Amino acid sequence: MRTLTLATAAIALGLSFPAAQALEEVGQAYITPLATYINPDGRINGIKLDDGVQGGQLAAGFALEEHWNVELAIQRLTLDAEHGSDSIDQTGLIVNFLNVYNRAGRFSPYLIAGVGFVNDDAGGAIGDQDNLQAQGGVGLFTDLWGERVALRTEALYRWEDASDSLNDWMINAGFQVALGSRAKAAPAPVAAAAPPPRPRRLRPRRRLTAMAMASSTASTSARIRPRATASAAMAAPATSPARCSSRSTPPNSPTRAARPWTRSPIPSPA
Repeated sequence: MRTLTLATAAIALGLSFPAAQALEEVGQAYITPLATYINPDGRINGIKLDDGVQGGQLAAGFALEEHWNVELAIQRLTLDAEHGSDSIDQTGLIVNFLNVYNRAGRFSPYLIAGVGFVNDDAGGAIGDQDNLQAQGGVGLFTDLWGERVALRTEALYRWEDASDSLNDWMINAGFQVALGSRAKAAPAPVAAAAPPPRPRRLRPRRRLTAMAMASSTASTSARIRPRATASAAMAAPATSPARCSSRSTPPNSPTRAARPWTRSPIPSPA
């Protein structure tokens, strides 16, 4: 009970710490060195093969998209007999596909499946042979402190098409190291500034209107004045200054004699 309580407290403590994403991002490559514990199926010279940490593998992969990784792994194992010095050296090449969940979280579970071949070299009279292999299992990525390194653990079942079909159980544990630079987050789009409001033209229009009114008033006054003068002239008596002056001029004055329109005397009746 005490052990379970401590484990629960450790998990809760790990979840409470913020951590940067250590697992590779989409479009980023990685390498993974793993140690392998194997419980092998089969015998050598009639002696059962021993289980234990018998080797490991080195994988290089690429994050295709949010939920998928692909990798190529090279395996190297030495399967020793439980008794004696006999052993089988295994060298394998396998392509794995990983279905990853919660890539950006602290814990990222995944499913793994792969297919490849393996060379079993028992040495001596047994010799070696190439066999088809396929494997599948589940795993977990745990982000460590940093932005590149994650702890990787997985449990696998492996089937090998040897002279007798072999069924092995394996546990891999190691580190997954992201390569290359991470994509920088795109800056938040900045809203375009609204264009400044157009200046209001109310005042200039008022000024122009006032000026136009003043000009119109001036022109109207100029047109009205001649009409008033003409009206005054029509209202005056129809006596020209020349006629007025002729009445006041003596009969013998040169001015009167010079007028060409002097009336002729009216003849008296006979």
